[in-house]
Amino acid sequence: MNRITGLTMALAAGSTHEALDFYSGLLGRAPDFAPHDDFFGWEISPRAWLQLSTEHDEPVPSTARVRFDVPDVRESARLLRARGTEISDVVAGREPVPDGAAPMSSRIGSGPGHISGYR
Repeated sequence: MNRITGLTMALAAGSTHEALDFYSGLLGRAPDFAPHDDFFGWEISPRAWLQLSTEHDEPVPSTARVRFDVPDVRESARLLRARGTEISDVVAGREPVPDGAAPMSSRIGSGPGHISGYR
């Protein structure tokens, strides 16, 4: 394989409205593109994308972990809680902790510390 220059993580979700509300709030902005009314994408960093496909009758939670690096994990947790997101654990540093499930699809956490148990 040649040198890898990008990455895409694709997630499946149910309700478009709930998924967009959750992920737009989590990422702090609307999607960077929406080529269809049930498909959205955010460029997390150059050539690293989070894609979201919605309106699945029974989305199967991903077993892959999606982690977002943030400058201040405790402040990020505070902001998520202010939006009504339930968080079960916040750990500073890089110690791995079990991640909780997002309301519609993948297991997510954030680093350099970790926030787990999104609901």
